[in-house]
Amino acid sequence: MTSQAKLEIRRSDATDAEDRALVDRIVAIVNAAYFWSEAEQWTDEKERTSTPEITDLLKSRKLLLAFASEQLAGVVKIEKIDPKTAGFGMLATDPNGLQRGVGKALVGAAEAWALAEGFGEMEIEIVRAENPNSHKQLLHDWYTRLNYIEIATFPIIERIPEIAPLQKQTCVSTVYRKLLS
Repeated sequence: MTSQAKLEIRRSDATDAEDRALVDRIVAIVNAAYFWSEAEQWTDEKERTSTPEITDLLKSRKLLLAFASEQLAGVVKIEKIDPKTAGFGMLATDPNGLQRGVGKALVGAAEAWALAEGFGEMEIEIVRAENPNSHKQLLHDWYTRLNYIEIATFPIIERIPEIAPLQKQTCVSTVYRKLLS
């Protein structure tokens, strides 16, 4: 993995969905990242994403992909939340590239996309145990340093009911927002 300066970040397109190796790599990076930070929260059946979901996101151009030396270094999902607010999620980087600026570059690219699309706010949602582990506390601190403000916390059953049965611990969803300028 190389430094942030050598990253190429681009929006996905439909042809990316036809690249099985790329789809598999995205699924692996996302699931590894979320397993690392959420293993104690969920039953073994819980995976963050799947091949069909990533294929659909690629086809609908809802992923930003970061490449370093032509190798996938990270990914982030982008979406419209409401007419004023864009969102990002599923932020994941290659585990070998942690602390190299890939995540921050992807957040910056997501924010740039939102501004270009006319949104005034950006939202991120963090799913965590009611008592956050050190990984989730690190994420909270990181997003706060990026000027995201915690605005609300919901029981997981209210926000994402389909994953509620997979909880090993009581989980919540915390929403953060940032004004874009």
